[in-house]
Amino acid sequence: MKTNGKHTINRKPMSSEEINRMQDFDAVLKGASTGGPKGEGGKGGFKNGWYILGGALLILAGLATWMLIPLDKEDAISRQVEQNIPETMPRTQEDSEDLVRAPLVRLPVNEWDIAFSRYTLDATKGGIIAHPSGTKIRVPGSCLIDQNGKKVSGVVEFRYREFHDPIDIALSGIPMHYDSAGTNYYFQTAGMTELRAFQGDQELVLEAGKKIQIDLQSQVDGVYNLYQLNEQSGWQPRGSNSPLKKSTVDGQQTTVEVPLNNIELISQNPQELSFIKAEKDLQKLLAEKPKAPEKATISRPRFNLDVNLKDFPELEGLGTMEFEVAPEDKIFTPEHYKIEWNDVQLKRHSERRYKMILTRDARGSLPKLQVALIVIPVIAEKDYEAAKTKYEQMMRDYDQKVAQKKQEIERLKKEAEEAQKQAEAEWKRAQERRREGDRVQQVYIRSFTMDGFGIWNCDNPKIKPDRVEQCRFVDGNGKPLPILAVNCVLPEVKGLIVLHERNGTYDVLVNEGMNEYVLLILEGKKLAFKKAEDVKPVDGVVVMVPVSRSFANAGEVREYLRSREDLF
Repeated sequence: MKTNGKHTINRKPMSSEEINRMQDFDAVLKGASTGGPKGEGGKGGFKNGWYILGGALLILAGLATWMLIPLDKEDAISRQVEQNIPETMPRTQEDSEDLVRAPLVRLPVNEWDIAFSRYTLDATKGGIIAHPSGTKIRVPGSCLIDQNGKKVSGVVEFRYREFHDPIDIALSGIPMHYDSAGTNYYFQTAGMTELRAFQGDQELVLEAGKKIQIDLQSQVDGVYNLYQLNEQSGWQPRGSNSPLKKSTVDGQQTTVEVPLNNIELISQNPQELSFIKAEKDLQKLLAEKPKAPEKATISRPRFNLDVNLKDFPELEGLGTMEFEVAPEDKIFTPEHYKIEWNDVQLKRHSERRYKMILTRDARGSLPKLQVALIVIPVIAEKDYEAAKTKYEQMMRDYDQKVAQKKQEIERLKKEAEEAQKQAEAEWKRAQERRREGDRVQQVYIRSFTMDGFGIWNCDNPKIKPDRVEQCRFVDGNGKPLPILAVNCVLPEVKGLIVLHERNGTYDVLVNEGMNEYVLLILEGKKLAFKKAEDVKPVDGVVVMVPVSRSFANAGEVREYLRSREDLF
């Protein structure tokens, strides 16, 4: 090819091994003076003076180029990392497309995911949620909307979890990589949270302009940046936060605690949730109250169509139902009897009225036609007395069900109140234990507001590795390990580096003197690990012996790794 008027040679890029060999300048100079790597004199060497001169010029050019490389070790490593991280610099187009398609949050083992705590609040009133860790979530009233933009009222369930340990973050599959101006960094966290809101099975949205305040309890001092995870494009900076110290040297609290009577729910309360469910069941039952049959009016037009009544239990069980056109309907004409309708749907219109939507599909020269009539469910005169008898029996059964449900609600309400009292007492005891702990350990509050649900992180993108090792991981017999995820864990700075596989290898980013270890999550709910400073591949291979046992949940994984003195 031609560049700036000069011809260059399209040669294959040097491998990392070749680059490392070229950095041994003594060996390069020795090879130039002895005529080859084996010192064989004239065999393929540089005996001719022109070759010697040319070799000297090449060496000088190489030295000049070397001097242009930044002498700052951190900057040099940053450049090396930038070339090796598949998240930002994929080796092939195929790699690039795979990373774009892959989700950012990749849960390695479903059973190891970090569980959410569940809290309920009245959507209109809002309230304060007190998490057992000491974190408080302040939810304003009337701040939630559904997916269609409609204001939400009634009971809402909030699901919350927080992360202070890189092990938990690794098990959750949340990424900790941050790219800034083309330079790769890895987060060290002062606390990460995830908050979601649901009503039934529908996930809710925070209304534009509304904000939820989180007072996150943290054990980390200093100013940390705030980030929100966009699960398609990565971490987005959202400002910074400084900690408010909760205890002084003598252990006296310096912040005012929220009064207990302002807390809607202290912690997950199964009795409270059962009570709420029973109330919902009652409301559903009341909506299904059987409707007294109405006798058809001979003078009114009506339809005898096959209508699916599964969504209208109040109309079922009375016999053959017909639909009489209501007096206030302005749409019906006798011509509607002559049309062959392809579909009929029923919707509630008012207490005693329904909308019947009739549809004729387009065919031939006939266009699609749809009409919505206001109708009244009625029983033909010949079937009315039988329907009336059925209705009376249905009402007796219905009244009995309502009475039983109300008794159940009353019982569950008392159980929930008692459980709430116990939870408040436990919360007070936890506060006392926390105050006692504050005398020997500083506790900090990081306050920030979120304008959207999801994952938020108090973090600093500081971690930059000292060296990079390309590794293929095998077991003690030399067989490839069944890897689900690979992470570099830095417990002292609460940091995590998520590694990605490329052609069977992983670029392990080693940080010296930080008690870093490499954690492999394997199929069969198993682990393998090794201190990062001991990761020294032989021919690119690192042996990692899996732990013999399997782990049922995140708590077991966390407890086991923290108990390993060889990691700390």
